[in-house]
Amino acid sequence: MAQHSRSHGFSLPLHPVQVFSWIMMLFNIAVVSLVYFPSMNLYSKISFAVLFALSQIFVIFFAFRAIICDPTDPMVHEHILKIINGERDEPKGNQAFCTICCCNVSMKTKHCGQCNRCVENFDHHCVWLNNCIGKKNYHNFIKLIFALEFNMMVIFSYGVSIIVYYYNDYDSYVSDIKEVVDYADKDAFIVLTYVVTIEAMIAILVDGCLIILHVWLRSKHMTTFEYILKKRNAKKKKKVKTQVADVKENTTVLWDEVTVSYMERKNGNAKTNGKGEDIKDSPEDIITNEAVQLNSNSEGIVTIYTERWVSL
Repeated sequence: MAQHSRSHGFSLPLHPVQVFSWIMMLFNIAVVSLVYFPSMNLYSKISFAVLFALSQIFVIFFAFRAIICDPTDPMVHEHILKIINGERDEPKGNQAFCTICCCNVSMKTKHCGQCNRCVENFDHHCVWLNNCIGKKNYHNFIKLIFALEFNMMVIFSYGVSIIVYYYNDYDSYVSDIKEVVDYADKDAFIVLTYVVTIEAMIAILVDGCLIILHVWLRSKHMTTFEYILKKRNAKKKKKVKTQVADVKENTTVLWDEVTVSYMERKNGNAKTNGKGEDIKDSPEDIITNEAVQLNSNSEGIVTIYTERWVSL
């Protein structure tokens, strides 16, 4: 059975991380409304209400737009329409071909395995949005992470001010809470304040790193996908260089030993192999055996040294 292609971030099944982000957002709104506000004076309430409400609205707005967007390459939809109309999809210049979708796509289009679709200018697949980030929703994604950073800064800064207020003027803090909620548990209030403040601090650090990464990627005219591929290729090249160095080291040792063995044979000491060991093998056997012992994957080395033996 063919895998279902996701059209947007609300397509089922929802990703667990996406659902978790919604729960955390509702939790933050609840704590801010029921715990933060009663702990503030009038001026703090007004300033916090404006900053938090605006930033939260922007977060929800840009998140919704990034989630509901279908970043699929338009050429895929054109291909489907041509098939329906009985037309041929002739390849044009500067196009790639997706062997999974079986159609022509743009050069920077990549096929997302999680969404099972070709995404134009593919950047990455975001599990928090349950959607691919590409040409159509990249700008909304960038606006979202900036709005989220500001939203978390508001929560963190006011949370810190409440904690300071709690320790500096405990009696006034308790009095402010009980004026709004008579049954309020002061210990529970400050614990919840700590939880949300620490959560906001972690989000600021993580989201801040993400912002810095994307600002840097934009300055380099790279996508996240291209950056990951570049790092992966660099790691592979480093591994290959290490393997080549090991092979060179092994071949040097092998050649030294074989040369000594040959010279001893040439001088009439045909019963030793350069190590004082009795042998009955031919020169080619000596090379082959020692090469295999030094490196089980040195098939090329054996061939090289057999040729060099003959040249002697």
